[in-house]
Amino acid sequence: MDGYLEASPWRLAERHAAAGRGRPPRRVVVGGRDFSLAGNQRFAARQESLAIPPPLTVVPDVSHDTPALLEGLGDEGWDWYAACLSSDRKAPPPEPPRP
Repeated sequence: MDGYLEASPWRLAERHAAAGRGRPPRRVVVGGRDFSLAGNQRFAARQESLAIPPPLTVVPDVSHDTPALLEGLGDEGWDWYAACLSSDRKAPPPEPPRP
């Protein structure tokens, strides 16, 4: 059980906050009606308390449905991924809009 707890995103965020800040690009996209919304919001708040910008984007009126999330993000979602995969790694991906 200790290994499971040590591998949790919560512990990893605490352990690697300073070293991992800004790399690699990460993002959490969750629907406004998703059963996991509250947990994702708590995790984003924890990251913010560790001075890690929370990568949480909430798409209103969407449940736990990946195609609907991608549709809800529209071009902005693909722009973010394009920036992450760009050969110009000097420019970080755009921060997702805050709800």
